[in-house]
Amino acid sequence: MQFNRSTVTTLLMVALVSLSAIGAFAGGAAAAEPTVDSDSDLQDTGTWVDFNASADDTKQINYTNTDAQDGALVVWDPATGSNASDAQVHAEFDNSSDEFYVRNSTADEYGFNISGDDLETVPMEAGENKTVKFTIANQSDWEDDAANLTTMDVTLDNTMERSVMYLGDHQVENEAYGLSHSNDEGYELPVVGMTMPFTGEQKTSMDTTRDIDGSNTTVYTYLANDSVQSQFNDNFGSLDSGAWSDDTLAQLGDGAAVKAYANSLPDDFSNDTSALKYDTSGSTDALVLELGEEHDGESQVDMQVNSDPGLRALFGAYGLEAFGLGSFSLGVLVLFGSRRRYGGVREAVSALRN
Repeated sequence: MQFNRSTVTTLLMVALVSLSAIGAFAGGAAAAEPTVDSDSDLQDTGTWVDFNASADDTKQINYTNTDAQDGALVVWDPATGSNASDAQVHAEFDNSSDEFYVRNSTADEYGFNISGDDLETVPMEAGENKTVKFTIANQSDWEDDAANLTTMDVTLDNTMERSVMYLGDHQVENEAYGLSHSNDEGYELPVVGMTMPFTGEQKTSMDTTRDIDGSNTTVYTYLANDSVQSQFNDNFGSLDSGAWSDDTLAQLGDGAAVKAYANSLPDDFSNDTSALKYDTSGSTDALVLELGEEHDGESQVDMQVNSDPGLRALFGAYGLEAFGLGSFSLGVLVLFGSRRRYGGVREAVSALRN
């Protein structure tokens, strides 16, 4: 049989197209989505029972990844976005993390060993069943367009021990938890390079109600937004552990003031009384409300916290105990409106003198 040049060219083109299609198919098959194995502690639509963010409560996420000895695990909150890239991420691991392990490299079986405290910042009411997303990627760079993802829904069956709020960008923008946040640094004089007092406002306040089981519940507020964290750190960061921040106003119920301490409560603090502390021991700084026995039998608590309430409010809550007035009169300080603004005046006067 003889073929002319045109016929041969046509056959070669068909062969090349066929080989390209086979190669594309083979390449697509190699880049497969990870599969969650049947022996994984958590499965899609599964529940983490009695979740209390304990470091001693661990779960193994076992999966098969045919691509490589690689992968990533991302835990995110679907209430804040439709996918892991857009939502708030509360835990993230890859094959360089201590939590990653190789089960059987020949069978492409890997896993992540996570503990309850890895998810301590997930916002939820005490006793709430909170659904989060666990996304497993076939490569460490899970946000890459080429990454193949498998996502499962996992319910955290929260105990009554913890009530958790998370102050990230999403919550600030949507004024969750009765949030009010301002980070206006004020007007800076271009000649002398100082900020004019009274022209800016930097404060964060929240006013919310939380479910509790009396004093058995601790209320955590994680400060994930940089500006919010910075404002509270200005109040607590320079204090010794156990020292009272008289710049922060915390109130419960009918407006009864509770004191706010740096890092820990004083050694002689009574369990009968409630208090707030600024805790820097975790992955994210937090305001931690320790409820006193005075709240036993209650199922809810109203709480208000303000990073810069003004001297009038501080005096109304704590009396003269909140002030070291020296030779200044209380009337002058109340006129300035807040301790930070008074500090601004003092700095301005000092700068002009120099």
